Amino acid sequence: MTAAVSRTWRRLALLLALFASTSASAGAGADMTAEQWLAAMSQAMRSLNYEGELIYQHDKGLKVLHLIHTVRQGRERERLISLNGVPREVIRDEDSVRCILPDSQAISVDRRAGSFGFTSLQPLVAEKLSGVYRFSVGEEARVAGRQVRSIDIQPQDAYRYGHRLYLDMQHHLPLKQELLDTQGNPVGLIMYSRIKIDPALPFEASGAGPNSKSYSLIEYGPRQEMNGQGSDIWHLTQLPPGFAVNHRDFRDDEQGVRREHLVLSDGLASVSLYIEPAQASAGLSGASHRGAVSVFGRQHQGYQILVVGEVPELTARFIAEAVEIKP
Repeated sequence: MTAAVSRTWRRLALLLALFASTSASAGAGADMTAEQWLAAMSQAMRSLNYEGELIYQHDKGLKVLHLIHTVRQGRERERLISLNGVPREVIRDEDSVRCILPDSQAISVDRRAGSFGFTSLQPLVAEKLSGVYRFSVGEEARVAGRQVRSIDIQPQDAYRYGHRLYLDMQHHLPLKQELLDTQGNPVGLIMYSRIKIDPALPFEASGAGPNSKSYSLIEYGPRQEMNGQGSDIWHLTQLPPGFAVNHRDFRDDEQGVRREHLVLSDGLASVSLYIEPAQASAGLSGASHRGAVSVFGRQHQGYQILVVGEVPELTARFIAEAVEIKP
């Protein structure tokens, strides 16, 4: 066999091996249901060490972020570094959210549990979502150079957006998320341009850099938790189907003015509701939006009520108008 023929056979063998590897990857998970894909995704988001670059397209803006996620003895920590725009870092763990601002050499610490995973996307429980969403397994594709499977999450009413997730076929991490409006048109995009799943990634990689040790610290302290969806001042008369109060807290400022914050969720979409005494100057009234984010404000019996979230305007209005101030 001549050297040229030998090289040809080696190339052919390499191509066949590559084809076989690709075919095996394409068949992986082919018999999994959408619910099984989502369960595997939630487990991967909580347990894997990975780092990569994220592109976040929102309205007409584009943000590029470096994300590092590490786990040690079941404890998660995540570091987000902005690569364009205003320099900043966000470090989230189970106890707090730290925002590091290099320009002002300050660190803002909020003693609330951080949220993990694909930016706004939380680990999902399909059983809890089935009353308001439908799930289906879509086509194969490639994202960040990796084979992915698309999972469609379609709303059953007009109170929430749809989602299309692209999950890595080997590790089940979400590598791309499209937010779809009520007509099925994309209104938001989060996507990895590069990702590396690395079991050896040290836990310290998700911590603050050495330069931040000299920064001034702005610490808000723990917020006071509250139960239920009402207080001695206000209550919620109703909520859109599937939504419930997920988190509620308040702060009293130096003048004793209470500002309350609630997070409402249907298990996938999240909305922030703010209730505080109205200021002398005019507050926000009516609807506005920026990309997929809807904002609705109203002033009611001396209080400013504000709803903000990646939901249709209908939902933001519904929640704001459901707040009743007690006489």
